[in-house]
Amino acid sequence: MHDITFLDETLDVNQTNNYHISIQCQLNGFSFSVLDTLNNKYVALKNFMFQRDLPEDMYYEKVEDIVADEEFFSKKYKSSSLIYATRKITLLPDKFFDVDHLKNYFKLNHDLDELDELHYNRIHKTNIYSIYAVPNYIATTFVQRLPGMKFYSQITPMLFPVYSQLKQNK
Repeated sequence: MHDITFLDETLDVNQTNNYHISIQCQLNGFSFSVLDTLNNKYVALKNFMFQRDLPEDMYYEKVEDIVADEEFFSKKYKSSSLIYATRKITLLPDKFFDVDHLKNYFKLNHDLDELDELHYNRIHKTNIYSIYAVPNYIATTFVQRLPGMKFYSQITPMLFPVYSQLKQNK
C-alpha cells in the first residue's frame, strides 16, 4: 500500500478558482485530481491508501484527518465533484423516476443506514437514474470544505461508455 503524489510544475495554488477538483472515495482509501480548466491539463493527483478491511469509523476518521491537513481542501475551486464507490446503488429507468420516491426506490434493493444520505444522477445520454447512498460523514466532510460539490456513484462513469458503445453497435 503506497500513497501517490503527482504535482505538475504548472500547478499554482493561487489559481484554484480556475481548477476543478475530482475526488473518489472507496473503502481502501481515496484519491483526488485537480484539473486546470483554462489549459485543460491535470496539475495534481494524490492517492491515499488505507489498510484492507478498515472499520468504517476508522475510515471516516482517516478521511477527515487527511482533508483537514491537506492544503488542497482549504482552497476555493471553480467546481468540484465526488465519486463515492458503494454497493448501495439502485438503477431506475427515467420514466419511473420521481424524486419524491427516492427512499422507496432505494429500499427495494438496500437497507438505508441511519446516517446515509440519498443522492441521485441521471446518467448522461441514457434513460437511467442512479440512486445511491453516501454516508453523511463523507458528504459533510467534503461539502463543508467544497460548497457546491456534485456527487456521483462509481456506476455513472462506468455506464456512459458502455451505453455509447451499445448505441453505436445498435
